[in-house]
Amino acid sequence: MKHSISFSEALRKVMLLIENIKDKEERLAYLTVITEIASRFTGNKGIDVVKEYLMDTEVGVRIKDEGFKEGMQNSLLIILLHKFNSLPDHINRVITKQQDESILMEWIRNALGINTIDELEEMVFNAE
Repeated sequence: MKHSISFSEALRKVMLLIENIKDKEERLAYLTVITEIASRFTGNKGIDVVKEYLMDTEVGVRIKDEGFKEGMQNSLLIILLHKFNSLPDHINRVITKQQDESILMEWIRNALGINTIDELEEMVFNAE
């Protein structure tokens, strides 16, 4: 292909476009989804590109300041709120109390395919 670019270069360009989104919550939601897509198709290579990019952005500073787990919790809540508009308090509490990074990452991945609050409840209450 005459105009082909590497995945890393394409991902960096997408990240720059996302960074121009004015709404912080929407921007974080897109970054979370892009991270998930990158990890599914490239494993750690895509994640490394995203991490490298995030470290120099407002979102990266926010993740550092809030802590990785809290950043994951917030990302999940943003995705779910975008999807459902509101969440029951008991689900919100379970998500914000979850400290296991692998469970949080699994929830973020699964959140993309959840279509109902019942499916969401099944996911968060069957985590162990």
